[in-house]
Amino acid sequence: MSKIVDLDAIEDRLAAGVTFRDMQVLKEKAKSIIAADLSRSRQKGYVEGLEAAKEQFIMALDRALREFRQHLHMQERAMVDAVLGAVRAIIDHLPEEERVAALVRRALSDIAAAETVKLNVPPEDAEGVRKVVETLGKTVGEHTMTVVVNSLLSPGEMFLETSLGRIHIGLDRQITRLESALRRGVARSS
Repeated sequence: MSKIVDLDAIEDRLAAGVTFRDMQVLKEKAKSIIAADLSRSRQKGYVEGLEAAKEQFIMALDRALREFRQHLHMQERAMVDAVLGAVRAIIDHLPEEERVAALVRRALSDIAAAETVKLNVPPEDAEGVRKVVETLGKTVGEHTMTVVVNSLLSPGEMFLETSLGRIHIGLDRQITRLESALRRGVARSS
């Protein structure tokens, strides 16, 4: 028995085959487009994520830097206080004669051109300073030094008076000036 094939059915089947092949080609193209879009999306997401991470890192770094500067400023203040405290403690433990001798030697080296030197001291320090001046008498050289009692001065203060002018050589005042200069420097650095 032979069957006659219906042409319409064959055409439908051929059209279905062509459509199937077309669909497969379209499917491959769609896969390619999807893969490209996925790659672009991943790249875009990566770039956006990287930019967001950079911003977060910069903010965290900025915050850490501010905290470090605050900590450094506090350390500088503490260091200034510690150093000045140590200087005061050392000076306070030096024998009075040694302190006065160092001050007078320094002042004399600063005013080497003057011939007559008056050392103004408070009444409380006059006796000790006279002893120091007598001890230094051998090293004073061409300077004639006299100790003058000045009741306006506080203990520990003194100043040298020469034909060139006057110079304050009291330790307390010098330390106070040094202290304020250091504090101003720390305040400016913050």
